[in-house]
This record gives sequence, structure tokens and C-alpha cells, in this order.
Amino acid sequence: MSRRILAAAVFVILAAGAGGFYFWKLRHAAASPKPAPAQPAPLPAGTVLKFQATLQARHMVPVDVPVDGVLDEFVVKPGDEVFEGQILGSIRNDVLVENEKEAALALERQKTRLTTLESQLLSVRLEESRQAADASRAATELQRAERTYQRQQMLNREGATPRKTFEAAQAAFETARAEAESLAALAKSLRDRMGEITKDIEVAKRQVAEGEAAYDEAKTGLAAAQMLSPSDGVIISIQKQAGEEVKAGMTGLIQVAVDLTMMEAIMGVDPNLAPRLPAGTPAQVFSTEIAGSLPGQVRLVENGKAYVEFASPTPDPARHDGDRGGSTKVVAGYFQRQLISFGSVISSMAYLGPSRPIPLSFTPP
Repeated sequence: MSRRILAAAVFVILAAGAGGFYFWKLRHAAASPKPAPAQPAPLPAGTVLKFQATLQARHMVPVDVPVDGVLDEFVVKPGDEVFEGQILGSIRNDVLVENEKEAALALERQKTRLTTLESQLLSVRLEESRQAADASRAATELQRAERTYQRQQMLNREGATPRKTFEAAQAAFETARAEAESLAALAKSLRDRMGEITKDIEVAKRQVAEGEAAYDEAKTGLAAAQMLSPSDGVIISIQKQAGEEVKAGMTGLIQVAVDLTMMEAIMGVDPNLAPRLPAGTPAQVFSTEIAGSLPGQVRLVENGKAYVEFASPTPDPARHDGDRGGSTKVVAGYFQRQLISFGSVISSMAYLGPSRPIPLSFTPP
């Protein structure tokens, strides 16, 4: 019921007792100069005023434009129920899209480099392990060859061994020493290479972390172009259409009513009448969406507008199946006929005197 009332034109009747003709006479009498402004007199008893009004929820939350761009799409429409965090629409910002793409590519390159370095480290580590094993074997062979050479050297000085045996031991020792030194040098170079790759990996990891942060920031910026519902409620209005350009900071692009049980009717009032409608003035709200009227009262009058608050009737789910918005044209026509039947329109106000009373179901103050 509440959603259908929001989509309909309404009118509001205000009353202050009896004696409408007196008020009409005051409205049309020639103004006479007064020495000092006086407090506005209350409306005479029997005065009945009727206004054409628009309805809105008392509690509404605006959804502002978060970024510059072009409205891409709206996935909701006025009258739709939404939940907190639901995507209502999106804004296309080419700069944000390109930033996200560039950040994704940069992150992919950084991850690829890190993966390559880690593969290189694994390969070098395996090679170093093999070379270390060979170097250990060569060192063992060198020790054995050295002991044999030293023994043959001593025997050679004593003339107790053939010259060729001594020379063979010496050659074997020199060969073992050269091989051990070569393998030790190769193992050392591989360890140095492992150290360099490890440092490169640390740098690459920091770059990947920075890249992930930049990508997350780019995604956040891109996600900011999505407009989310700030709370559970009903979409009341959408100010622009898909394809239109918007600027960051535009307020109230989408209005979400968060409590449809408390409503208010807004209507323009004559400046001379505004001071004579104090808060608490009783009112009746009429709509084609409801039978009879809804009681309310003036909440506030300012800037040429009066705000009448009233409680929404209990929604009737059976009346909303398959119909979420109602027909605006039919509703507007209905109220135009009501204006004609109840009185003539003066500015935005219709005055109804005692000769054409309207039965009301509230008690004047």
C-alpha cells in the first residue's frame, strides 16, 4: 500500500473549526495600512482548505554520485524494494577502467617475474647441491692423493722408490688438487648466484605486494563507481537516466525510503496563509490508493511549503501482486476531478466556504 501511495497524486484538507466565509472575506478585502505588524489571527471556525500535494517518506536516505562519469545502468526502478548493500546502478569512468587494467597487467608482470626467479633459485639450488657433492668427493680424493704423494716424496728423497712411481703420485696429486679447486670454485659461484637470486626474490615480493595494493586500490576505485543501497527500503526516485553524464558530489541521485510507515504530504501554501497554519493543525490525506482518508497534522510550514505528517496504512500484499507502481495518469485525473467538485482553485489553494461543506472525520483543535 505504501509504495502505491508514493506513486499517486494526493490532496490534503485542513480544517480549523467553523466560519469559512470570514476567512474568504479577509483574503479578498483591500489591505489597510497598520502601524505595526500584528500576530496573524487564527483561522476562523469552519474554515476548510484543500491542497493538491505530493507524498514522500519522512525518513529518506539519498544516494549521491561517487565519481565523475556516465551512468551505465540502473538495475532498480522507483517502487522496487532493496536491501542494504544492494547494487542500484553503476557509473562508467574510463580513467578508473584504464587504471584497473594497467594495475592488473603490472601485477601480472610482477608475479611472472617472481615465479621466474623462484624457478631459477630452485634450479640453481639443485645444481649447487650436485656440485657440492662433487666438491666433497674431490676433496676426499685430494686428501688421499696428497698422502700418497707425501709418502712417495719421502721415499724418493731416501732413494727407496722408483722415480716413475714418485712422478705418478705427484701427477695424481696435482690432478686431484686442480679438480677439487675447480669444483669448490664452481660450488661457491653457485652459492653466490643463489644469494643474488634470493635478494632479487625479496625485491620481487615487495614489488608484488605493492602491485597487489595498487590493484586493490584500482579495484576499489572502480567499485566506487557502483552505487549501493545505504539501507533496506524502497526506491522513491531516480533523478537521471542511463547514458547521462554525472559529476562526483551530486546529491540525491537516488532516494531510498527507509521507513514507509511514517509519511508526509508536501504542498505549496500562500505566504499570507503560512503563518496561520501552526504545527499540530489537523488534516486529512486523500488518495486513490486508499478508501476514505488518512488523519494527519501539520508538522512544519516554511519556505512556502507545508508538511503534513501521517501514518501509512498497513500494506495489503494482495493489492500489490503484479502491480508495483500504479497509473500516474489515472491518479492525476482523479484528483483533478476532485478539485473541480470541491471548489475553485486559488493559486495552489482551494477555499471551501460554509455553503459547500465537506464532511470530515476529525475534531478541530
